[in-house]
Amino acid sequence: MQAVLAIALLAIMLASPAIGQDQTKDVDALIKALKDDSWAVRESAAETLGNIRDPKAIDPLIAALKDYNWAVRIAAAHSLGKINDIKAIDPLIQALKDKDSGVRVAAVGALRELNDTRAVGPLIKTLTDEDSHVRIASAIALRSFNDTRTVMPFIKAVKDEDRYVRWNAVEALGNLQDSRAVTPLIQALKDDDRFVRRFAVKSLGMLGNASAKDSLIESLKDRDRYVRKNAAAALERINDTLIIDS
Repeated sequence: MQAVLAIALLAIMLASPAIGQDQTKDVDALIKALKDDSWAVRESAAETLGNIRDPKAIDPLIAALKDYNWAVRIAAAHSLGKINDIKAIDPLIQALKDKDSGVRVAAVGALRELNDTRAVGPLIKTLTDEDSHVRIASAIALRSFNDTRTVMPFIKAVKDEDRYVRWNAVEALGNLQDSRAVTPLIQALKDDDRFVRRFAVKSLGMLGNASAKDSLIESLKDRDRYVRKNAAAALERINDTLIIDS
C-alpha cells in the first residue's frame, strides 16, 4: 500500500507545475525516492526527474543506471536523455552493454538526444547487437549524426535480417553521399521489402552516380508503384547531374 501511495504522490507532483523553492523540494524528494524499497517508486521517480529536467538529478540518475531492476534503469536512461547534459555521455555509453535489451535501447535513444560525436563509435558497435530492437534504435541514432564513420557499418547493415534496420541503412547511405554505397544500394533494389527498395532508389538518386542508371531503369518495372515513382525521379536527378557536370 505504501508503494501505491508513493507512486500516486509522485504523479501529483508531476501533474502540478512547481517553481522556485517548491520545485527544489520536489526534486530533493524525488532523488530520495530513487532509493525507495519499491522498484515501481524508483521507476516513477526517475521518470519524473526527467520531466522536471533539473540538473541536480543528473548524478542520482547516473547512479540509477546501475539499479538492479531493468525498468528503473530504462527510466533513468530516458531521463538523462531529456536533461541533456554531457556528463551523462560516458555512463550511457557503458549502459549500451547492459544485459537487458530494453536498457540498451533506452541508452541508444538518450545518446541520440545528447548528440555528441563521442557516441558514434559505441553506437556503431550496437548496430550489430544481437537484439533487433537495439539495432533499429542504433541505426536511427546513427542516421542523425550523418558521420562518415558510419558509411561502412551502414553498408553492412543493408544486409541485416531486420527490414527496419535495412530501411534506415539505405536511407542513411543516400544522405552520406559516399560513392562506396552505390553497389550495395543497387543490390538493395532486389530486396524483398518494398520500403527498402523505395529508399534504395531514392538514395541512388541522391548519389547521382551514372553507374546506377541501368538498375534504376529496371526498377521502373517494379511491382510497387512507389518504387517505380522514386526510380523515375532518381533517373531524372542523375540525368540532371550529368548535364551539370558535362
